[in-house]
Amino acid sequence: MLSDFSASLCPAPGIILILVFTALVSIYAFYHQRVYFSFLLHPYSIARNRKFYTLVTAALVHTSWFHLTFNLAIVYILGAMVEREFSRMSIFGHTIFLALYFFGTLIGNLGSVLVHRKDFFFRSAGASTGALAILGSFCIINANESYIKLPYLGEVLNIHFIIVFILGLMYEIKFGKKDHIDQYAHLFGVLSGIIITLLFYPDLLKIIRIF
Repeated sequence: MLSDFSASLCPAPGIILILVFTALVSIYAFYHQRVYFSFLLHPYSIARNRKFYTLVTAALVHTSWFHLTFNLAIVYILGAMVEREFSRMSIFGHTIFLALYFFGTLIGNLGSVLVHRKDFFFRSAGASTGALAILGSFCIINANESYIKLPYLGEVLNIHFIIVFILGLMYEIKFGKKDHIDQYAHLFGVLSGIIITLLFYPDLLKIIRIF
């Protein structure tokens, strides 16, 4: 799958929609602070039946140009390949890709709300939750392939990479520095990306090799 790496990076309709819409809203929010603060994920408010829309709008605003550029680069590089593979496997592939990004973002942010619902000062922003849902999907679709080669270890299969990545997030949550990086949203985002992909394409389970 996805053997022609360069061809796979050609953007498909879903990824173009996500990139353009996110970039436009984020840039607008840079210069309109009222929009920025109203779109931030605020678990404390959501837990008290307010600002439910921020479960989605938080993915549309970013803290800086670097934050925006980095997240959209990840979304583009992985998303273009995932959407093309989805469209190869199903005539509804583009729609499924948009559903992956939307529900990955929604579920990831819901996970963050559950954890931070009592913290009035916690807020988060950025498309990284959706980006990590795409990463999870990418690693499951291409589970038996490798895009990483490490010294002494050789090639690392994508299925092994995503397992280590998830364990790393869990370690960071448990033992890492307590800051305002929304690691819970990241964790729930990548897990939701894996689950959503397998729900739509359960046959992938038959070809995944863990060992």
